[in-house]
Amino acid sequence: MQTELQTHQPEGISIYTGTPATPMEIASETAKIAVSFPSLDKLFFTILAERLIKNNFTIDRLIAATGYLIDNFHYKQPTIADIISFDKKAKLYSYNEVVVLINENKARFEDFDKHWVGDTLYRIRKSEVEMHNLKPYLKSERSPQPFIP
Repeated sequence: MQTELQTHQPEGISIYTGTPATPMEIASETAKIAVSFPSLDKLFFTILAERLIKNNFTIDRLIAATGYLIDNFHYKQPTIADIISFDKKAKLYSYNEVVVLINENKARFEDFDKHWVGDTLYRIRKSEVEMHNLKPYLKSERSPQPFIP
């Protein structure tokens, strides 16, 4: 019997890859939020910085999240979740979804790279891989699973 978690298809993979933002980069971006939302408590920024580090935010994702928040937030005060939840993803396709696109003459099989999520193989458009400089996760790069008798 499969669990819901095993059958759920991921939304995609984040287009923000690379090394996590440095403490100085985090301080610079959170300062912009502090100026834009002066009523936020100083403790807010301490917790925000902790969550950004814990979630391995890259500087590109942090800059985009900060800009989006400043440009689009309409309520009284933002929450940490408003910043942490910001992400842009490249779509992952199941084999069946690729076949449908091919049958509708909307794609060719050669238009896709393989991308593994756990033990499940998905496809990702090569154009998105190139546009966002992504690195598909190949099965050959996966850590070998320990043999348990």
